[in-house]
Amino acid sequence: MTRSRIVPAESYRAGRAISTTASHRQGDAAPTPLASRLALGNLSPLQPKKARKRLGRGDSSGRGGTSTRGHKGQKARAGNGRPVPGFEGGQMPLHRVLPKRGFVNTHKQEFTTLNVDRLQSWIDQGRIDASQPITARELYASGCVTGRLRDGIKLLGNGADFVSTPVNIVISKATPTAIAAIEKAGGSIMTRYYTQRTLQSLIHSERYADRPPPAHARPTHKDDLLYYSDPKNRGFLSFLTPPEVVPRYDADGILVAVPDAFARKVATGSTGSTEAASDRESLETRDAMSALAKEGVHKVAQTEA
Repeated sequence: MTRSRIVPAESYRAGRAISTTASHRQGDAAPTPLASRLALGNLSPLQPKKARKRLGRGDSSGRGGTSTRGHKGQKARAGNGRPVPGFEGGQMPLHRVLPKRGFVNTHKQEFTTLNVDRLQSWIDQGRIDASQPITARELYASGCVTGRLRDGIKLLGNGADFVSTPVNIVISKATPTAIAAIEKAGGSIMTRYYTQRTLQSLIHSERYADRPPPAHARPTHKDDLLYYSDPKNRGFLSFLTPPEVVPRYDADGILVAVPDAFARKVATGSTGSTEAASDRESLETRDAMSALAKEGVHKVAQTEA
């Protein structure tokens, strides 16, 4: 009995024909193309084209002994064999030779900036309701400001010519150009001091559904007190403090208006301030300076201790 010799290609075709015939014989559908059988559930990574180099498996392998690393040295050690960035072979690196410059200001305030043209664009798109008061919550919820709001939002005046909708906005800080643009369009603006905790409670008020939110804190730093007490900054303290309570100073620091109650304290020396003498001398020109103030002299509110 002679055995027929079948080459590999012929055996593949023969096996393919047998499997196809068997599948048709069982009533199955015709074989589907490979592209239609691919899915996310049956994907697998490609097999590597090169075999992995097995190191340290005897001298006859060609990669035994030192495992192609040579004898000793930095490149023969464990790890990647490379020093850290900035290493200069053992000598003093450059970043340690040069002295340090500056310092890290732990009291620095970081404000998220917002331009008035972007605010107007959000109003035009209907993403912010201009008929309601606008706070940091509305700005953050609408996506007008993004990222982490650390110390608040500062309104800048870029695109002031495009502001046309009157709004009532309460914000952390604002530039004079931004204030002028908001008020020119018929709106109002007030700058308010927020701590990080009160700002987060304003933005994420849903977190305090079952408990009272933290109360708004007053500023304690001198710069913040001066900023939020200044009417030109539209600070909230300037709205709360009546003008007849605190002395008024011009841009050069000259006393232009002294309330009667404060004048009596200065005259008797009961203010406890080191500026009592200079204020007493300024009382003589109080009427003249008050007249200048009425003529439009820029005044800055300053709270005395």
